[in-house]
Amino acid sequence: MNRMSLMVKISHVGWIMLRNIPLQFLAEKFNKSNALHSLQKRYLQWAKATTEIFNLKLECVGLEHCNTAPDRAIVVMSNHQSQLDIPVLVHCLQRPLGFVAKIELTKIPLLNHWMHRLGCVFIDRSKRSQAHEILTEAARSMGKRTLVIFPEGTRSKTGFLLPPKPGSARLALLAKALVFPARIEGTRNGAENSSQTKGEIPVRVTFFPSIDLSDWDDSRASCEKLVTQVDAYWRSV
Repeated sequence: MNRMSLMVKISHVGWIMLRNIPLQFLAEKFNKSNALHSLQKRYLQWAKATTEIFNLKLECVGLEHCNTAPDRAIVVMSNHQSQLDIPVLVHCLQRPLGFVAKIELTKIPLLNHWMHRLGCVFIDRSKRSQAHEILTEAARSMGKRTLVIFPEGTRSKTGFLLPPKPGSARLALLAKALVFPARIEGTRNGAENSSQTKGEIPVRVTFFPSIDLSDWDDSRASCEKLVTQVDAYWRSV
């Protein structure tokens, strides 16, 4: 995929987001009881359209591990290959997903609008002293939402797995969440790898048995134990 083709695809995805803003605004203003359903529907449509625009051939494995719908918070802990990871996870799970993101993303107007609507959690990495307070408040307000955390902390530049950071587990532990470990393979070829040739791009998402944190404490040892389990799942495929 050459750079021009990539930019056209990104512009197309951006246009889909842009044209849905006034529709969502009208839903929130005149049909508030249905506004959340409308947002969720548009989010799922956007995710599906994005996978089609980037010509991804998606294979979702282990979805049976995600069929539970408990009355509690759910955290998806996935490796991070590209900006396509979120729409791919949304399309696989068929549920709205917020995610933990760096504060810099709030400076992108269009993206900022949707991220706030979806309940994303923003972390300012330059103010580590405030991170615990932000995560504690986010955990308290999660309710029955599903959030995505990328424990590696950044996108892999090579496609190889990076070691997950223990601090990334804190939100899940504070929320006493049910964790869905997931490994994504192939999305880097859709967006990050400019040498990718024409044709369908195979993408595989593997979901592993869930990890119930209801009885775990909020400690450094628990953080390390959780990311070790998630990393072991990732490297098992």
